Amino acid sequence: MTKEYTVFGLAARACGPNVSSFVHITMSDMAILGLHYNVVPLTFPVIRTRLAAETGNDKVTVPTLVTDEGYVTDSWAIAQWLEAHHGSKDRTLFPRGVERTTDEWMQTHLAPAMRPLFRPGFFAMQDGASRNYFLASKYNFDEAALARDLANIAGPESAKIAGNVRAVLREFEARLGEREGVFVNGDKPSHADSAVFGWYLSGQVCPEVNYDAWMSNENPKVRQWVRAMEKATSIVPGYSN
Repeated sequence: MTKEYTVFGLAARACGPNVSSFVHITMSDMAILGLHYNVVPLTFPVIRTRLAAETGNDKVTVPTLVTDEGYVTDSWAIAQWLEAHHGSKDRTLFPRGVERTTDEWMQTHLAPAMRPLFRPGFFAMQDGASRNYFLASKYNFDEAALARDLANIAGPESAKIAGNVRAVLREFEARLGEREGVFVNGDKPSHADSAVFGWYLSGQVCPEVNYDAWMSNENPKVRQWVRAMEKATSIVPGYSN
C-alpha cells in the first residue's frame, strides 16, 4: 500500500486551500520525490490552538509533516527529513549536497519583494478571526499600513510591485543560466527549485500582478522554469477571493 503523508498547511479561512509559500515548498519537494501527500490547511487561530495542542509545541508553525517518528516542522527541516528517508540517486532534493544558498536568497531577497504582492491578496481571502490575527501579527494592528497595501495592489502602484519582483528575479534568471537544463541544478528539479516555486504559487492570490512579475519577457528563463515546475509538480493553488 502506498504511504500518504499528512502535511498541515495554512488556510485563509475554514476549508480553504493552502496559501503558505513554505507549505508549497514542502508540497513541491514531495512531488519531486514522487511521494503521496494530503495537505490539511488550518487557519491561524486553529494552528495556534489545536495544532499546538496536538504537537505539544506552542510555537508550532506550518508546514508540519506527520511521520511515524513524530512531527517535523519547517520546510527546510522537512526537506532534510524527506531526503534522508526517500532520496535516491534518481530522485533527490539535493543533487549537489545539502546547501541552503537558494533558501537564504529566497528569505532575504525574494520574500521581501513578494510580500507587498502576497499580503493584500491573502488578507482579502481571510475570514474574520484570521484577519484579526493577521492584522496583529503582520501589521502590529497598523490598519493604515494594511489599507495602503490593499490600495497599492489594486491600483497603479501594482506595476511597481511587479517590477520590484522582476528585478529580484533577474538574479534567479542568472542562476538558471549557470548550467544546462531548465532547473537550478540541471535537467531535474530539486529543493532549490521548490524554495523559489513556493512563492510563485502563493503569489497566485493576486494572479494578474503575479503573472506580470513572473512571466515577463524580462526573465525568459524564469518564465520557462515556472512552466516546467508546474508540469513537474502538478501543483495548482486554485484560489478564489
